[in-house]
Amino acid sequence: MLAQLEALKGILDYIPVSFSKTVPLPPPVIYKPAMSYVVRIAGVSGALAVGLGAYGSHVVLRSPSVPKERKRSLKTSSKYHFFHTLAILAAPKAKYPIATASLFACGMLLFCGPCYHYAIQGSDTVKALTPFGGIMLILGWLSFVL
Repeated sequence: MLAQLEALKGILDYIPVSFSKTVPLPPPVIYKPAMSYVVRIAGVSGALAVGLGAYGSHVVLRSPSVPKERKRSLKTSSKYHFFHTLAILAAPKAKYPIATASLFACGMLLFCGPCYHYAIQGSDTVKALTPFGGIMLILGWLSFVL
């Protein structure tokens, strides 16, 4: 047995082994400090999307007196709100993350806000803002291309 250990030790002498300590690499910087605000905005937006979607589902969609157009408006605004909240979470990966997140946030406010207002209140007084919100959402997506 001793002879086998001596032979193994002789083989190990030919294998290059470094006993120097290696310094671990620092974790990659994914979010800059300013990006924490973007993530927080996405968190608030997501919470609002869930809350407004739940309210609309329990009040607007279940009410037989609410016209189908208002119910469709609620479904559309809720869907766009959720999708673009996720887009805000992706904004830190854009070349201009603050601009991208701002376009999405303002676009959601101007697009989803009037749709929610119309679906819940039945008033179309602010519905004229919807196209401007849609344009801002499109610009938000295009800002990823820059």
